[in-house]
Amino acid sequence: LFRSDLAEAAAHALVSRSEGNLIYRLSGAELLSFQELADLVAARLDREIRYVSITDQEFEVELQAEQLPVELRVRRIAYAQAMRLGFMTALTDEFEKLVGRPPRTMREVVPHLDLNAQPH
Repeated sequence: LFRSDLAEAAAHALVSRSEGNLIYRLSGAELLSFQELADLVAARLDREIRYVSITDQEFEVELQAEQLPVELRVRRIAYAQAMRLGFMTALTDEFEKLVGRPPRTMREVVPHLDLNAQPH
């Protein structure tokens, strides 16, 4: 899900008239591999991009270079491990039920991304 989709879902959840505490399992519209995502970006930039998997140790070095706090680095590595093991692959319709439209796909969003933006 994209940040703007998540923000829209959060706003709908806050103003909904549902009773009690609800938990929403929100997902994007599709499951893509990292290479499939790279292919979408490559098509947008009209150049070849190849996804290269890195080890947890290499990822840790990158996160340290970004000067992220230890607890955030640990969470990001755990998230990457979970994706590698096949977790976080559930597609749900809860976003559409909550917001009234399906979440946007990567194919819809990539053409509008500023792919020349510099990292912070």
